[in-house]
Amino acid sequence: MQPETTGRNQDGTFAPGISGNPAGRPKGARHKLQEDFFRALQASFEKHGAEVLETMRTEKPNEYARMIASLMSKEIEGNVTGDLSPEMKTWLGIG
Repeated sequence: MQPETTGRNQDGTFAPGISGNPAGRPKGARHKLQEDFFRALQASFEKHGAEVLETMRTEKPNEYARMIASLMSKEIEGNVTGDLSPEMKTWLGIG
């Protein structure tokens, strides 16, 4: 009978394609933190969302625009790190 191999090379590293955890990550483990975070974020938004967004829009318009851009489709590209253009200020209602 052959001894069971661990998949490790002599130097202690794993051979390509072989993991130290052959059972893999438990199903759903990757998304648990994300799901919990979004649940907490939703609860916070339901309680404070509109007033926080209004404060952010008036006090930190660059960050407000960056936040909007981060939520848009990745196909839309733009630079929101500099000063806002007059058009963007008008669109954001801070103009």
